[in-house]
Amino acid sequence: MSGPRAIPVRARPRSTARRIGVRVAGGLFVLWAVATITFFVIRLIPGDPAAAILGGPGSQASEAALAAVREEYGLDLPVWQQYLLALGRMATLDFGTSYALRQPVAEVIGAQLPGTFLLAMLALIVAWVVAVALALFSTLGAGDTSRGVGRAAAAVGGSLETVAAALPHFWLAAVLVVVFSSWLR
Repeated sequence: MSGPRAIPVRARPRSTARRIGVRVAGGLFVLWAVATITFFVIRLIPGDPAAAILGGPGSQASEAALAAVREEYGLDLPVWQQYLLALGRMATLDFGTSYALRQPVAEVIGAQLPGTFLLAMLALIVAWVVAVALALFSTLGAGDTSRGVGRAAAAVGGSLETVAAALPHFWLAAVLVVVFSSWLR
């Protein structure tokens, strides 16, 4: 009778490296798919992008200004060339210039990163505190079955967990923005 064969030590790094490679490739595929869908959906929006850059249809931009913007942003090229240029800029992390702020997009994003990081960390801390409090409420009350507190605590905790899992995060984020910015100032 023989036991299970041991996996050679050398085979593990290859499988780990392969898993990492698959994850990286999957991430790159998602980035490409999002960029491609975004590129073509933006092209489906009615109207002239050059007019939008210059302030919209009501800006009454001259034909010379429209032609200059089309040339500057490559809008005078065929769509397939625009697409390849956009992918090339993304691959080199060149996100271009913000139309509204007239600043490089990377600088605009970089200026917002500290506040975003702080908000994410505070949200994570609040989520941990709420999760631990609910877990303690559910488990500590579970031992007291004489008055039904344990069942009620478990029911409340389970209901809150189900509601939290079912809520769309983008909707919850919009509601929290309204609550904290408008109602709580």
